[in-house]
Amino acid sequence: MSKEPTEKSTYKSPYSDSYVTPAQYLIERVAEKQAKRDKVDLCRYFWKQDKWAKFFREQVRAANSLLKKYDHVAIARAIKHPDLWWLCSLRAKQLIPYIEQETKKLELERQRLDQKAAELLDSPPPEAYNAVDALSPHPKTEGILSRLKKLDEE
Repeated sequence: MSKEPTEKSTYKSPYSDSYVTPAQYLIERVAEKQAKRDKVDLCRYFWKQDKWAKFFREQVRAANSLLKKYDHVAIARAIKHPDLWWLCSLRAKQLIPYIEQETKKLELERQRLDQKAAELLDSPPPEAYNAVDALSPHPKTEGILSRLKKLDEE
């Protein structure tokens, strides 16, 4: 865990003052669901408590095996799916179809973003835009000072 986001620790944890790996983030989301089901609150560093330590260790294995196959964003979205309100383990077989569904959605989103980026790179740059001139209700005319400067220059 780190205080600043890194390549491996990208998610901000609400249960510590640091950024955590995708595996720990996913486990925290599942633990929240379990705690809600048990009608208990999760405290800071809940994974250090005896009650949650075993659960956390078991879920680490499941999270890492899922992360080998699927993108962490797709897994996180699947966990948040309203149909999986009952989900309390990353080992649930019913989770897989939702992950695959979210993976397809994520791939489509990334393709659209790639297309938009390519379109932006191919399009000509926009004309210069002066916000002051655009907001001014009066047409741009020469003022007295600019006319006097022109006379001095001549």
